[in-house]
Amino acid sequence: MRAVLQITKSAILHCEGEIKADCGRGMCILLGIEEADDRKKAELLADKILKMRIFADENGKLNLSCADIGADLLAISNFTLCADCSSRRPSFFRAMKFDRAKELYDDFLSILKKGAETLAKEKGNEVRVFPGVFGGDMQVEIVNDGPVTIVLDSKDFV
Repeated sequence: MRAVLQITKSAILHCEGEIKADCGRGMCILLGIEEADDRKKAELLADKILKMRIFADENGKLNLSCADIGADLLAISNFTLCADCSSRRPSFFRAMKFDRAKELYDDFLSILKKGAETLAKEKGNEVRVFPGVFGGDMQVEIVNDGPVTIVLDSKDFV
């Protein structure tokens, strides 16, 4: 699994002419699911995302986690993150097939929500998780903060 994390001041997700999510401070998570991915990788990636200290503290140091600030998390499935760009035309053969990817994306969301609830109880700050529209033609408005953008690949910590 690959994830691009963008720290946001706000994010709005549009699909089919409707606003599907309207998020405050937090992060936009673009998630690419590959054929070799499984629930264990989803668990590891969600845990990593929730515990990463990538939000600025009062001194401007990246020292706070999602739970420390009560972040909104917008998690959007994005198969194009799985692109093989070795030629001029990207190939998406590594991306997991639609039905299996939908199932694993839903698992990832459930794992992320459960982890967010657990951390929120510990820290006293609510962490809200918003889903994208799997397979949908989405438009995402992001006010990137910093800008801080982090790329994670589950292969790096499995």
